[in-house]
Amino acid sequence: MLQDLFREATSVIENREVARGIFVTTFLSPQIARAVTPGQFVEMAPLHPSSILNRPMAVYDVDVEKGVVSVGYHVIGANTRLYGELKEGDALTLTGPYGSRYPFDLSFDRYVLVGG
Repeated sequence: MLQDLFREATSVIENREVARGIFVTTFLSPQIARAVTPGQFVEMAPLHPSSILNRPMAVYDVDVEKGVVSVGYHVIGANTRLYGELKEGDALTLTGPYGSRYPFDLSFDRYVLVGG
């Protein structure tokens, strides 16, 4: 089954460093917020002038009612460094959701996903 895929010109709602070098950036992205499900990811347009490929980013959180998507990442290279410098109102293109959906028992209110 093919899933809906969206390319959205978004704006940054919030960008915060949650631990040293670890950022969560929240974007206004109503189409992707409605479509993304657990286990999927989005791609962020590159910001560094020598980059041409989008960067895959884990979806950290979604608020469908507000139409926002948050991504989490570790600053490692030129693009993630520039993503970490994004300010409220900055524009960036997101594409997604990509990846396989992960089935969840919807009888719970909260979930914790641990990876290593």
